[in-house]
Amino acid sequence: MLQIKAITLEKLHNGMHYQFHEEIIEFINDEGSEKLKIKPLADTHKAAFKKFDDVFNKESKSPVTKQIKDKDKERDVRFTAIKETVKTALKHYSEEVRNAADKLWQLINHYGRVNAAPYNKQTALTTNFIQDLKSDKYKNDVALVRIRDQQDILEILNNEFIQLMSERAYEYVARSPEKVLDLRKDVDEAYQAIRRRINALVEVDGEENYEQFVRLVNITIDKYKKMMVQTGPRKKKEG
Repeated sequence: MLQIKAITLEKLHNGMHYQFHEEIIEFINDEGSEKLKIKPLADTHKAAFKKFDDVFNKESKSPVTKQIKDKDKERDVRFTAIKETVKTALKHYSEEVRNAADKLWQLINHYGRVNAAPYNKQTALTTNFIQDLKSDKYKNDVALVRIRDQQDILEILNNEFIQLMSERAYEYVARSPEKVLDLRKDVDEAYQAIRRRINALVEVDGEENYEQFVRLVNITIDKYKKMMVQTGPRKKKEG
């Protein structure tokens, strides 16, 4: 059964912790808290995060912000290039290439308007899209349509975007560390309440109304678990 995975939020470094909750709020806003039947819990989580956010005086401009915008544009261009290459291959003289392009075109349409999504959702969708392209189901089609190089570039750009977002989050949390621990606990408790409710609702109502949200959250959790392995867990003295 589809469920939101567990993650030990206490082990996330402050910057990753900040960004994780920012992404969860974005996913909830995009999906709709009322549709997900979690509005009171989502409101509590958002309020707790706002207090967390206020400590870091987020209104101050970060020099990383422009880099983020520029990297997002690069990522948009590469995703569009893949889409256009596949679209052109639909008219290829080779039936084998046309069939491969048709499979990839259906996959692209499944993901919808990726470039129009908010930053964090676009990152999650792009990560999943790349995983699909690398899978046994599509890797031969990728080779036939010759988008492997573009796929690799898109993955690099997406990872660079993730790194820039993390750097900006670290900047925010470094400004006022003295209240971080208490605020982290409040935000974490509010999130865990959302996770428990969604998982319970999936069991009662079925997966259909929650599938997209749960999959996006799980992609994000996998991303942060991977980042935690790379950087090591948060030390107790941090924040």
